[in-house]
Amino acid sequence: MNNTGYNVMCFMTICLIFSGCVVTKSSYVELKEDYHNHVAHSKDQISDLQNQIEQLQGELHQSKADFSGLEVEKRKVENEKLKLSNQLDNVKDNVLKLKQDLHRKQTIIKTQKKVIAQVNDTKKQIEESLKKQIASQEIKLEEMEGKLKLTFVDKILYNSGNSTINIKGKEALLQIAESLRNQTQNYNTIRVEGHTDNIPIAEGPIKKKYPSNWELSAARAISVVRFLTLEGGIDPARMCISAYSYYRPVDTNDTPEGRMQNRRIEIILTP
Repeated sequence: MNNTGYNVMCFMTICLIFSGCVVTKSSYVELKEDYHNHVAHSKDQISDLQNQIEQLQGELHQSKADFSGLEVEKRKVENEKLKLSNQLDNVKDNVLKLKQDLHRKQTIIKTQKKVIAQVNDTKKQIEESLKKQIASQEIKLEEMEGKLKLTFVDKILYNSGNSTINIKGKEALLQIAESLRNQTQNYNTIRVEGHTDNIPIAEGPIKKKYPSNWELSAARAISVVRFLTLEGGIDPARMCISAYSYYRPVDTNDTPEGRMQNRRIEIILTP
């Protein structure tokens, strides 16, 4: 196609375009109004969208603040949980200690009941075997904190100023040995104590043998231990001796009756 034909075709196309786009004044006004309305509507939509964005940003900010608060609360809860866990461990420890203490006390009570029963049985046996001597107050039987104490006034065991046991004393000691010989579980310790009054040893043969009441109280306790082991058959490992001279009186030394009570042998049975 030559330039003349191309130009003609372009001219004809432009004419057709312009001939198709011809608008009236009223149409133009309507289009203009539609345009302005569309622009106004778009601005409203943009404004609404901006408001929604601002609202969402506020909600997001509040959510972040709430989340931060929840994190703080979470740490508080975790700390409280740890505290409660420690308290629970302490409670468990205390319960365990209380159980152990209860078991220990129950064991003690059980042992005490057993000891009391043993004391009562032994006491009854001795009371029965020494009924006459106890009735005549030559021998006194006492219970003290789980122990039994037999007190012999010196006249039932010894002649005056002597540490040799007389016949009456031997009979009483044999009866006691009979009750104690096999009670190694009940009374594994037998302590014999010697006591005197405060009257000094008189000059003469006795004083040469016993220079003071110390020697006399010790000799009398030794004679009882020797007799109980050799004649009564009691294991010597269970025996022990104490001598107190006149320093632990049970009565006054100002009267004959009081001095007689102070001159004594005590046999203490310990479970």
